[in-house]
Amino acid sequence: MFLKLVKYEFKTVNKWYLGLYGSIITLSLIIGLWIRGGLEKNDFWTAMFNETSELYGTHTYPYESGSTSVLPEVFGMIVTIAFFSLFVALGISTLFLIIRRFKNSVYDREGYLTLTLPVTKHEIILSKLTAAFIWTILSVLTLLISVALIGFIISFDHVNWEQLFHIRALDWISIVQGFLFFVLSTTSSILLIYLAISIGQLFNDNRVIFGFMAYVGISIVMTTLSLLISANFNIGESLFVSYSIAQDLILSILYYFGTYYILKNKVNLQ
Repeated sequence: MFLKLVKYEFKTVNKWYLGLYGSIITLSLIIGLWIRGGLEKNDFWTAMFNETSELYGTHTYPYESGSTSVLPEVFGMIVTIAFFSLFVALGISTLFLIIRRFKNSVYDREGYLTLTLPVTKHEIILSKLTAAFIWTILSVLTLLISVALIGFIISFDHVNWEQLFHIRALDWISIVQGFLFFVLSTTSSILLIYLAISIGQLFNDNRVIFGFMAYVGISIVMTTLSLLISANFNIGESLFVSYSIAQDLILSILYYFGTYYILKNKVNLQ
């Protein structure tokens, strides 16, 4: 039943999210080709930084009379602005997706159906968490792929392929620590949102405001405690990642069971 709940989470999400991912990757290709073409013609640096005439000798500036058209530069700037705008939209839409799916399907009208399903409260929370985590992963991967594509296109001719694919000894401890840090920090962030929403629904009116206040209040308290612990125990750089992993694990457990307690004992459907 758990897998069915997760599958349902993805079915309820509009397909335009996938279109957003595709649009960002497509624009990254266009930007990479635009920058590469500009670098080869030397027009990119002329347009972006307006170097001195001594540096360019007899070359004309793209904005001077008789120079080449500025349309490529204008087009490139428009594409770049659209690219970063889509990134902002992706981050905001992912956040709202996490909030909306949990709030609407648990504490709003849809909650009447969700809470009558033959599933446990743990399955409800974990299915929402799993779907939210996957959407977050997809957003991060889209960012990494887009940046990598731009860098790859720009520096394709200068890459030492033999050295790039040369197998070296990997620091597996650091890799595992980085993986655990990402997973637990993402999980704790999502569960904090769930806990704040759950606290907000305890009130009959202004639930969104109280939920937001709960989120900010908990964040401030936990951040303050973290700084105090770091200062008192003199946690250095070598132990910072391990400390962060342990902290996120503890916070994830606290946020999860706080959400579970409210969902089981204090549901106030609207």
